[in-house]
Amino acid sequence: MAGSLSGLKTKMSKNTNLFYMKCTCHSLHLCASYSCKKLPSDVEKLCRNIYSYFAWSSKRVLELKEFQDFCDIKPHKILGLAMTRWLSLEKVICRIVEQWDALQLYFLSQCSEVNNIKPKESANIMLVPEIKAYTLFLTNALKIINELNTEFQSESVRLPYLYNRLEVSVKLILCNFCQTPYIKNKNIKDIVLKDKNHFLPVANICIGTKAQQYIDSENLSEFEKCKIKETIREFYIELISQIKMRFDFEREDLKLLEAITPAKFLSEDELSIVPLMKTFENLYNGDPDDLISQWNQLRLSLNEGKEKDICKFFGLDEPLFKSLIEFIYNLMSLPHSFAAAERNFF
Repeated sequence: MAGSLSGLKTKMSKNTNLFYMKCTCHSLHLCASYSCKKLPSDVEKLCRNIYSYFAWSSKRVLELKEFQDFCDIKPHKILGLAMTRWLSLEKVICRIVEQWDALQLYFLSQCSEVNNIKPKESANIMLVPEIKAYTLFLTNALKIINELNTEFQSESVRLPYLYNRLEVSVKLILCNFCQTPYIKNKNIKDIVLKDKNHFLPVANICIGTKAQQYIDSENLSEFEKCKIKETIREFYIELISQIKMRFDFEREDLKLLEAITPAKFLSEDELSIVPLMKTFENLYNGDPDDLISQWNQLRLSLNEGKEKDICKFFGLDEPLFKSLIEFIYNLMSLPHSFAAAERNFF
């Protein structure tokens, strides 16, 4: 579809004014999926084993409830990973963390009573302190990606905000393992992820409060703690590498769209509409000079605005700005994900 040689995008771009954008939500899901592969495979195996063990047995669910009552844990349902649900991984991990004590006791009890390798395998995995540390870490790390994913599943206009939000999120992740002065005023494309000169000391790598408190409370050696944090650093590096690979931070057309966000429209002293007109010339009709004049006149007439929603901000029923509003609404129609369309099939 997006191949540079014979993909549909390449073929159509030759003869049309094609605007191409990969689904933001799908891309973010893939970023999270590939970064999770840097963690031990037992983390994903545990998620799948627990769900498959309870999914088709009401008897086992009732048995688990006894342990949930004993541990004073709410008897919430065990969730399963769904490849077609972008936000499922975080919810699965959080549910397992919530039910950890009850699940661990249950599987340990089943080891002696049931001739089945599944309970024994799950019990052994849950007894490894590092595995619980990684699951606790994921409850925090996946939240950043899922918040972005949730935002861009919205049917409201989000494309003009995309790269600003991505840049903020990437730098937030970088702060967990890199020195702040190095990343503060640096472009994402210029950041060298594996430059150890800018890494924080291993002991200072941020892995989330819950995970940090857990490894501090366990009888782990300094070597084991460092190993956990080094693995998590690899997770961060892979996550940012995937984001940089799937989102082109040098796309000028998407950067230009930020000009129609209310904050940008009101805050810049010098902000011309001409670059937008040149880039998206097929999205407006009429006299270019009229469009420029209406842009400047609207900026002069709006000294401040409390409305942050882009649609409401430009929702003017004013003939004086008719051409400008039509152009901006055409820009706002550019899609940022396929989530809204895919909802019709579920």
